[in-house]
Amino acid sequence: MDKEHSLIQSYVIRKWFVSTAHRQSSAAINDPPWYYETIVWEWDNEKKERGKMIAMSDGKYAKKSALKQHFGICMNLAKAF
Repeated sequence: MDKEHSLIQSYVIRKWFVSTAHRQSSAAINDPPWYYETIVWEWDNEKKERGKMIAMSDGKYAKKSALKQHFGICMNLAKAF
């Protein structure tokens, strides 16, 4: 069974799509093997689809840290607009 799942998704000013997912590492030596990854894509609000990936965060192993990182990225994008 695939345990990869989205933790949270945000649409920032209808310009960016930010997703944080709990996923398994592709590196067999990582311990723990599961971590939270946040990725930012351009967002096409007319087509309702992702565009080019523009950023990827360092992985976080704690859910609380991953959520803080996710919201921090969203706030920084909103401030930059």
